[in-house]
Amino acid sequence: MPQIQLPKIPFRLPPKNIQDYDTSGVVKSEITSRVDGMIRAVDDMRAGFERNWYDNRFFDDGYHFRYVDRTVNKIVNLSPRALGLDGAVRAIPKATRQIRGISNLLMSSDPTPVVYPEKTLLENQGDAEKFKQAREQATVIAKRIGHWVTEEWEEQDLLSKLTNMVLLTAREGISWMQVWPDHVQEKIRTQVFDAFDIKVLGMYSEVEDLPFIVKSTPQLMAVVRANEYFDEEAKMRLLPDNKVASSSLKEAYQLRRFGKEQNNQNSATVMIHEAFIKEYINSDNLVRISKQKNSDKIMEDRKEGDVVIRHTFTTDNAVMPLRDEYLVVDSYPFVDFRFEPGPLYQTPFMNRLIPANKSLDLIASRVEKFTNAMTVGVWMKPQGMGNNLKVSNIPGGQQVEYKGAPPQQAQMAPIPAHVFAFMDFLGASIEEGGVSTTTLNKLPTGVRSGNAIESLKESEYANLVIASRQLKSTIKRITQKFINISSDHFYNPQSVFFMEQGEPNYFTVIGQAGIDRRKELGFAPPEEAVVLKKDLKVEIEVENGLGFTRQGQIDRAVQLANFMLQMAQAQMIPPQAVQVFIQQLLEVFQFGSVSEIMDAMKAAQSQAPTTQDQIKDTVKLGMAEFMQDSKDIRDQENVATTKLGVAQTMEDMQNISKQPNGKVA
Repeated sequence: MPQIQLPKIPFRLPPKNIQDYDTSGVVKSEITSRVDGMIRAVDDMRAGFERNWYDNRFFDDGYHFRYVDRTVNKIVNLSPRALGLDGAVRAIPKATRQIRGISNLLMSSDPTPVVYPEKTLLENQGDAEKFKQAREQATVIAKRIGHWVTEEWEEQDLLSKLTNMVLLTAREGISWMQVWPDHVQEKIRTQVFDAFDIKVLGMYSEVEDLPFIVKSTPQLMAVVRANEYFDEEAKMRLLPDNKVASSSLKEAYQLRRFGKEQNNQNSATVMIHEAFIKEYINSDNLVRISKQKNSDKIMEDRKEGDVVIRHTFTTDNAVMPLRDEYLVVDSYPFVDFRFEPGPLYQTPFMNRLIPANKSLDLIASRVEKFTNAMTVGVWMKPQGMGNNLKVSNIPGGQQVEYKGAPPQQAQMAPIPAHVFAFMDFLGASIEEGGVSTTTLNKLPTGVRSGNAIESLKESEYANLVIASRQLKSTIKRITQKFINISSDHFYNPQSVFFMEQGEPNYFTVIGQAGIDRRKELGFAPPEEAVVLKKDLKVEIEVENGLGFTRQGQIDRAVQLANFMLQMAQAQMIPPQAVQVFIQQLLEVFQFGSVSEIMDAMKAAQSQAPTTQDQIKDTVKLGMAEFMQDSKDIRDQENVATTKLGVAQTMEDMQNISKQPNGKVA
């Protein structure tokens, strides 16, 4: 395997103190050199982390013996001879499977946005009826905002992007998502970036405490020159560099993994550094802020000493920036995800699995070599026999022809038992660092019941409490940025669609900025439009549903149905609550058209009082029609179970709701 020569990176001293990161007194013509200094400081500080990120990426790709040797400044791939082997090294992908098992378990939870209602005005408390109506209206608005958040998650394909973040974090220790507004289309944009692309000071523990964040990504020259927001003079001075990544190690990985793209006029690229720098308002930057068109919005609710974000686009070896402005926001448009709290740069999860995995690779390779040698066999012949020995494979064995002294087949010693014991120990060490029992389909002997499997999965999920809480915090911060962006940039009403109790519902949302603009122009706000405000409080509830397995979900559903019936018998909940539970249960199991069953139930209740036998016949008829329309359901056992459970629940519900005169209420 040829070795790849890496470009030499000169050593640069980091800034002497934090004041070197303060750009409030830096004019536009000097901001490019200051951003370049920040990038160099970050590159020097995280050089060791980048080597680990590179090694982990190739390890995850199946190249377990490739690493970066900084003594010779090369990417080295250990040859089989260096390991004392004549054949290829066997790579056992247990570590790769571990990080995906953890990712699957983390993403198996069902995050649900919960938006709290706004505080009801105190003056309404004097009138109990008005206060009640105000509370109900606030609850409806909060519920609709929750539906809007859910629809926005689907629009952004948020769960897929979060999965990518979890995998990147397992390899590199941290991943990033940028959330920014599309001013033209009034939409929210999101994109995931790895640790190589986002340059920060890794010793900080919180993103908002960072003095700056720099995103370095390549862009096509045609796209940069077509950007109307960039300075025309700066665009004319641009020259393509055709870099794949700002990090030399990531660039080496990209070139080795995907090859080098042919450089031509249409594919020429330039590395763009998008810097977000935290400044504090003072006499130096106040003059520059006042020259912007939106200076009134920037200084709204801000005073001297408050935080403001400076937004700068620069390139390598550029004299002047492509764009230098101040943003209305007071926080970075990035959200990070880490498995553990603490410094932003920490030991990646895969690093803890690699040593044991490499040892397992070496032993498995030697066992494979021994097995191959034993299958072929070793023959001993007297010296001088020359070519007078012929071994031929025939059905059932081998045929040996010889002249003179007969040859003898060498007896090979078997592999000692401690070798296999050590392989089991290494496998257990790798599994100890992650999850294995159910995620890797390794159930203990005799464990077959749903409750036992559910208990095992619960215990494995409990080992990921820290990572699960970190993921919940990441989703919460992303959702809060969704609301903040919509509040500032949604000027026109937008329609939202969602399904509720089997029926479509529509409502409109508009940002607080749109309401304020209409008031300034003298227009009335849209009727019944839900206003998205920054001060909305959002929480993320992480649910595991009814269970981890199908059988576990069925068992939990039956238990919950019995509990609901007991509550209804004690008259602690109305019979309508049981109907809602049945509908939600059928929707969870996705048994075709749920609305038909619910319509039959409502129709039966709206009719005149009927007898218990008539109710049972109605339920049976509704279930028969539903099952006839659901022929495409493959799991017949689950169909039969649900059919019986729903019929029995309806019968018990009607018994509960019967009045003393024997009639149904």
